[in-house]
Amino acid sequence: MFSYHKLIPQFDVDSLINASYYHMTDAFQGFGESHDFWELVYCDKGEVAIQAADNHYLLRAGEMVFHCPNEWHDARSYGDRPADVIILAFTCSSPYMSMFEKKILFLGPQEKECLSSIVEESEASYAYFDIEPPYINLIKKDNAPFGSEQVIKSQLELLLIYISRRNDSVLTSTREISSNNMRQHERLVEEAKQYMNNHLEEKISLKQIASSLGISVSLLKRIFREQTKSSVITYLTHLRISEAKRLIRGQNLNFTQIAEVLGYDNIHYFSSQFKKQTGMTPTEYARSVRK
Repeated sequence: MFSYHKLIPQFDVDSLINASYYHMTDAFQGFGESHDFWELVYCDKGEVAIQAADNHYLLRAGEMVFHCPNEWHDARSYGDRPADVIILAFTCSSPYMSMFEKKILFLGPQEKECLSSIVEESEASYAYFDIEPPYINLIKKDNAPFGSEQVIKSQLELLLIYISRRNDSVLTSTREISSNNMRQHERLVEEAKQYMNNHLEEKISLKQIASSLGISVSLLKRIFREQTKSSVITYLTHLRISEAKRLIRGQNLNFTQIAEVLGYDNIHYFSSQFKKQTGMTPTEYARSVRK
């Protein structure tokens, strides 16, 4: 007589949403998102600042964190340096997934080998289409290797098993990024805005703004986007066009003079920027305010 032992998996990965290797520039700022599936973030190089709900913490090279379904999260490069990360997004209804929540996990050789295999197999098997940042759509290639999806599923489930067996982790709360740093960033951004307001009539550069704050250009770009969701140049252009509208309404200067006052090299570039911001040329705007 033979007995058949049913194999019951502890982790059963149902579907894959993303499996990608990303390079974050030193000024990279995420988009922030939440979704109904699990997301795994592994930092391969550099350091990454993670925000999950109201928590801010630091992820270092060789470490991993999980975002559970419907948890709002965001990521950016940290410390004025670029970073490389692996993102895996998938569905898994196993109750054992809860053991990964709010933990920074340390990986060994086995887990890193699984990660590498998943990304390599995914790159060979899928064409990636960006729908709209940060969303991605995987389309299986016609020439995908035989059994590739089973390989990805198996490797991902192995990864989860190996991580749970190691149980080598710290709570994300132990890596909280100081609220003092956040307040300092807020102050620096306000000072940058004030500097731009005070120097609208000059041809100021990112280097000049950063120098006035005593920080690097890359840090200026990162914290400005972090705090305002806008680039420094976009904000400066908005200020200049707002001032241009005020000057046009005053009717004391012609368009060429206004362009010169606001630091534009020529009237044509000023006009194109004005229309891009307002949907009207300077002439059309002047007519609209005189009606």
